[in-house]
Amino acid sequence: MKPIFLTLAVILFSFPFFAGQRMVARIDFPSPVTLDRFVNEGADIAAYKPCVWLDLVLSQSQFDLLRASGPNGHFITHKLARIR
Repeated sequence: MKPIFLTLAVILFSFPFFAGQRMVARIDFPSPVTLDRFVNEGADIAAYKPCVWLDLVLSQSQFDLLRASGPNGHFITHKLARIR
């Protein structure tokens, strides 16, 4: 039992090493329509303050798509660090 648990724990804790780099992107002054769009798309919303800011957790490719086709505005990004 113990070796199985240990193996599963190692696999689960090493998953972030295999995942792509993630970041938090902030959209300033999001409209309710912008929020609805991300909610309907199933986006990973980190934080939201109505009509002030919307924080999304994104991969680099998702961020590039957002900048190309997303809402106009100012983007602030921070790369997420691994938590041990």
